[in-house]
Amino acid sequence: MAGKEHPRHIIRNLIPLHVCKELEFIHKSNCSVGYRAGVFSTTLSHLIATNCPHLIMPFVHLRETLKEKAEELFDCPFELFVEFTGLISWTKGASIGWHSDDNRPYLKQRDFAAVCYLNNFGKDFRGGLFHFQEGEPTTIVPMAGDVVMYTADVCNIHSVDEITDGERLTLTLWFSRDSSHDEDAKLVSLLSQYSSNHVDIEPSLCIPFPASSNMYWFSSSRDPQQACDIRFARLLTLGFDLYCSEDNSYSLEFNSSDDISELLMKPLQLVKGDELFTEEFVNVLHVLQVVQFYFWRESDLQTSEIDRSLNNVVPLSQAGRKSIETLKLSLMKDMELVEASFSYSNRSCQDSFDWARFSAATAAWKAYASMAELKHFKHPMKADGSLSFLVIGDWGRKGLYNQSLVAAQMGLIGGDLDIDFVISTGDNFYENGLTGVDDPAFRQSFSDIYTAPSLQKQWYSVLGNHDYRGNVEAQLSPVLRLKDKRWLCLRSFIVNAEIVDFFFLDTTPFVEQYFKDPGKHTYDWRGIAPRKKYIAMLLKDVNMALKRSSANWKIVVGHHTIKSAGHHGIVTDLVSSLLPILKENRVDFYLNGHDHCLEQIISLDSNTQFLTSGGGSKAWRGDIEGWNPKEELKFYYDGQGFMSVQMNASVAKFMFYDIFGNVLHQWDVPKQLHSSI
Repeated sequence: MAGKEHPRHIIRNLIPLHVCKELEFIHKSNCSVGYRAGVFSTTLSHLIATNCPHLIMPFVHLRETLKEKAEELFDCPFELFVEFTGLISWTKGASIGWHSDDNRPYLKQRDFAAVCYLNNFGKDFRGGLFHFQEGEPTTIVPMAGDVVMYTADVCNIHSVDEITDGERLTLTLWFSRDSSHDEDAKLVSLLSQYSSNHVDIEPSLCIPFPASSNMYWFSSSRDPQQACDIRFARLLTLGFDLYCSEDNSYSLEFNSSDDISELLMKPLQLVKGDELFTEEFVNVLHVLQVVQFYFWRESDLQTSEIDRSLNNVVPLSQAGRKSIETLKLSLMKDMELVEASFSYSNRSCQDSFDWARFSAATAAWKAYASMAELKHFKHPMKADGSLSFLVIGDWGRKGLYNQSLVAAQMGLIGGDLDIDFVISTGDNFYENGLTGVDDPAFRQSFSDIYTAPSLQKQWYSVLGNHDYRGNVEAQLSPVLRLKDKRWLCLRSFIVNAEIVDFFFLDTTPFVEQYFKDPGKHTYDWRGIAPRKKYIAMLLKDVNMALKRSSANWKIVVGHHTIKSAGHHGIVTDLVSSLLPILKENRVDFYLNGHDHCLEQIISLDSNTQFLTSGGGSKAWRGDIEGWNPKEELKFYYDGQGFMSVQMNASVAKFMFYDIFGNVLHQWDVPKQLHSSI
């Protein structure tokens, strides 16, 4: 810290590099013109407006982390509110002189700032050093992952040197003491409107929809009339052209940017050199997202996913070349500006392009955009290398059926164990999920129930069959994360906690009965069809992720039972499809709910243990079937309760509790012995 006169902090490596790269992808595929020449920005409201609300997810946890860090470092006796969040890039020629961040009457609500660097000085750009007018440190050299935080007043007057090459990229946040400037409230309102307007739209069709055309036209200060479209400029400096196959598309006399923007809203194809990629993209923003996704994730594509027998790349015709040149002349009126703005940072990309990998990337982008891919999250261990958490399932009944009593004991045990997070095994909201993002059941069954200080940690949740009877997209929506920062629910995802990898799986679509004989129930299958392809892709992804895992422990979490002596018993759909993968990859534990009980079943033919924690609220006494072989069933309790887990690299300790906090059953699993079974 620089001292009381100039409060500021430098936090090195606060943002993981993989997060920096994802934010770079989001910005380069979505940004619009900024507040001054050579500056481009991507705001969260802009992502919602362009049909990309799914891209807000990487920001939510990071914003909360940065807010808490600011409250800690500046010793705030009050809660701060995020006033603004934006990705901002500066290109050649951009700079700003000495100023404070609250230097306008309409900015006086800004109390603290956080500038998070997403790329590197010297490698990705030149110039752009950050200087404070007084105090130490005087100069900040931007490096990916580093964050500088400072008060937004005259105590920290600062400037940024002119960018001489490349593109300097930051995530910038401002915090306010004034709750009336809480950005979250605005985002919740926008997302709620978005959800209500898209309730009947297939969520897998997350195609970006461009904003107003004037948001993408940029020019130099020396000649404002010679404007360029930033979307096309980014594609061009990566070595691509655009082709519109619609007849007479290029015979127009372009009298304004509106004429060209109309063309960019039409189906387009991608061209590189003399080769045309025949797959059509819906609009220019769709093309740009897929291209930027390729350069972000190209190295992650597995060889098995790449089909070398391409039939979707053909030679470009002479007529096609003429049409492309016509479009280029209309969109790129200042090639010198385009080259100066983007060529430096793209210089290493053009040499590595491969059509076969790009074709695979288009499919991978669809999975990413529809939130169907296995997203990765990191959760730190404690300083001593240990981890502790609670597991609860089948709970959301507005406090009834002893849900509140279970929650109270979870709070006490969670405090004693200093838990790191909570896992929910699904059936989060009874009887029929949520009706939408504004359903009061979210607050009545979650936020107002699990109120203990120890439970104000991250909740990692999967969906259950009762959740699928409501609006599934509501539970997956970033709106709920903005309403309650603890909530994280996706269809399937991975959490890496260093010593253990958790694989959270969407098991409801596996159960064929819900599709063939749903009875009186209606299920929300948006984003699932075609079901067989959805299941096949999920199994392939989880199998690959398990094989890649080098963690000491592997834990798979799903809602449905694979082995259980309870009411639902063995779910044969999972036994035939998922169980072989668990065995092959030597998964240590499968955690589930579905049966409203607490249960431990070991395996005589593998090292996997099957642990049911589905006693979060309503349970049925005496609802137990026999189990064969009986020596596998180590414990069964037909009442309400929950499970705790404490683990380090060498041992995992489990406990089941009832609604009074009594320990019903406990056991230890040594890793070395466990692995050799």
